[in-house]
Amino acid sequence: AGAGFPVGYYRVQIRADELIPLWKDVSFYGSIRSGFVRNNEQLTNNPDGSVNQRSGSVPLIKQFALGGAGSLRGFQEQEMNDPTVIHGTQSFVNYRTQIDLPFTGSLRFGPFLDAANLQHDNFSFGNLRYGAGLGFHYQTPVGPVNLDYGFKLDPRPGEDTSALYFSIGII
Repeated sequence: AGAGFPVGYYRVQIRADELIPLWKDVSFYGSIRSGFVRNNEQLTNNPDGSVNQRSGSVPLIKQFALGGAGSLRGFQEQEMNDPTVIHGTQSFVNYRTQIDLPFTGSLRFGPFLDAANLQHDNFSFGNLRYGAGLGFHYQTPVGPVNLDYGFKLDPRPGEDTSALYFSIGII
């Protein structure tokens, strides 16, 4: 057997989206998403009886990262990430809200508020980062074409404060 870095984990994600008509041509979109990944590799024992951290890892491609048009607008794509070895758990929650208002023809616009967290060895529905902004959405037969501008409500030193997104099919 070759020396390597063992991989053993489980990952669960859930998502609930709702589009609610409010009144003539005005609708509310709400979404909650959450995920949890746990490193399942065995703990190792030292000769003195103490226990080391878990010996394996969760591959980077299976770790969660948030930010961008599909999760937290106002943040760069996958800006909220921590590509470190997960010895225990990683979790996230992501809330998205948007009101779509008619503009002209199939073009709609609407304000949005997104919130999310990304945590290691903890799970919380709070401790959130926030992004807000305004978007224009053109409805096509195969889905929306979007142009959104988002900004961080709580920027940290050294972070970009806003981002512009072009997306197809993402709300």
